[in-house]
Amino acid sequence: MSFKEEKREKIKRYILDKVDMNQKDLARRTANTFEISLNTVYRYVRELEEQRIIEKRTAGMCLWKRWKRFV
Repeated sequence: MSFKEEKREKIKRYILDKVDMNQKDLARRTANTFEISLNTVYRYVRELEEQRIIEKRTAGMCLWKRWKRFV
């Protein structure tokens, strides 16, 4: 696994952990923690949505029930 892939996986894992904890300001916190842009965070969130790992809702995001088994 290359450094870039490893960092991407860390960022996605961070997002999943924070979503599971119902963390507020998820995008901003992720961007600050990894020193990346908000657009980059939103791209990772979209990827996770497309993979049906997380689901956006009006009040935030949540993990799909089937994914929780693997977290």
